[in-house]
Amino acid sequence: MGRIARPWQATAEVLTQFGPTARRARAAYRAFVDAGAPQGRRPDLHGGGLLRSLGGWQAVTALRRGREAYLGDERILGSSAFVEDVRQRVESAMPTGARRLPLATVIARVCRQTGIAPAQVATGSRRRAVSRARMGIAYLWVEVLGQPGRPLAGPLGVRPQAVYQAVVRARAHRAEWEHVLNA
Repeated sequence: MGRIARPWQATAEVLTQFGPTARRARAAYRAFVDAGAPQGRRPDLHGGGLLRSLGGWQAVTALRRGREAYLGDERILGSSAFVEDVRQRVESAMPTGARRLPLATVIARVCRQTGIAPAQVATGSRRRAVSRARMGIAYLWVEVLGQPGRPLAGPLGVRPQAVYQAVVRARAHRAEWEHVLNA
């Protein structure tokens, strides 16, 4: 929708299907999504890539018993080769050294930057330093490293919605957080 640059997404290509100008196309796309929202969750559209193309988790589980390896990611629709291509492109766009950092490392670096103990992050404390640390962790994990935010809620001691709200707030301070990954 033009708010966050995602170089690996074919945004322009998709928007051309909805209108002649970016503004009109975004409005039409938004209407398209809004019209589909009342359909709720559709089992035929659950999962991505391998999960969806093979017909669900049972088929994927059966494949895992075999000898062949398949690459899948629920966030990406497509074959194993396509999933790997997208992952490689996203990874190459990330800052050097930031790729594949474990969550514990991100938490430790942000806590060192903010001057709090890593154990304080999950306590639910509303102290300013703890909230800033959560904000930085959420931003780096979701926005910079491209990881999903929902699983981060538990380690941060917040609801999933709060993770995404922290990411949005942290964008205004991105320079402060992004150098933490290279520390």
